[in-house]
Amino acid sequence: MSISLRSLADKFQSLDQQIREDGYVELKSFFEGVNYEIPQKQMIKICRALDYYLYNASRRPYQAEVVMNIVRLALVLESPLNAIEYIGSWWEALADRWPALDKHRVDKYLTLVRKLTEVSIDLMTTPVKRTKKKGKKGKLSPPKMEYDSERVELIIDGAFGRILRAYPNVHSMPFDLVSQVAIVFLEALEAADIPVPCDVFQQCIVMWVTFVSVNRRPGLWERVDDHVFTPALDQDTPWRPMMLAGRAGDEDETWSLIQLVDVAGMTAEANRANLAGLEERMLDAKEADDGPGPEQAEEK
Repeated sequence: MSISLRSLADKFQSLDQQIREDGYVELKSFFEGVNYEIPQKQMIKICRALDYYLYNASRRPYQAEVVMNIVRLALVLESPLNAIEYIGSWWEALADRWPALDKHRVDKYLTLVRKLTEVSIDLMTTPVKRTKKKGKKGKLSPPKMEYDSERVELIIDGAFGRILRAYPNVHSMPFDLVSQVAIVFLEALEAADIPVPCDVFQQCIVMWVTFVSVNRRPGLWERVDDHVFTPALDQDTPWRPMMLAGRAGDEDETWSLIQLVDVAGMTAEANRANLAGLEERMLDAKEADDGPGPEQAEEK
């Protein structure tokens, strides 16, 4: 099964809503039937064509419908690798589009960023093997989902990594775009309503630590700290114990996020002082949760 990218782009660029919807139906049908891994170059062209599907959506209710249609396309792709490539290519398409957005269009694109973040987290999960319930005449229990470590790594590298690693140059990075991902990230994890294993959560935090350790964009640390690190250390959230727990390292050596933040602070290209401050906050939080050590207790 094939699709004409030129024809698809023409349909999405049309000012006629029905023609754009015809293009969407055509693309959805292609995604449902594709049985091979779509090359990156082709997927980026598909997402850049789809960008006009949203760009030309003028009425607010219709804009919300278009955003959801775009996001659902990730879920109709049978291959997880194609779905991850689709999300990653969208981040690139959004980065290209962002500088040209005006105040009348930015809200619908911010909504798309939120929904793409949510579906990225959904794609980190796989169904738990279904079992039969006793006494229910062989009926299957409702399907449940769980995080898959391989999927998590693929999403961090192949989806979020496409936007978070792509802009070390402070002048080229679309600040509002990356900031919006940080703003909604923990909310999206919580909205998934699936228990987050400690190692998965820590992989996500390492992703953000790595990002701020190489990016000097003014204001970026504050945005990530305000919406990722500080809320994760809040006593009223489930994230705090995972922020302070040990972490499996090479050869079964136990590391912690605190140690990793310490190392990042010493080797970082950017935000060294801020990372040192984060380490101090984490140490203070751990001491508050664990109580003072023997030496500190004697001093008191």
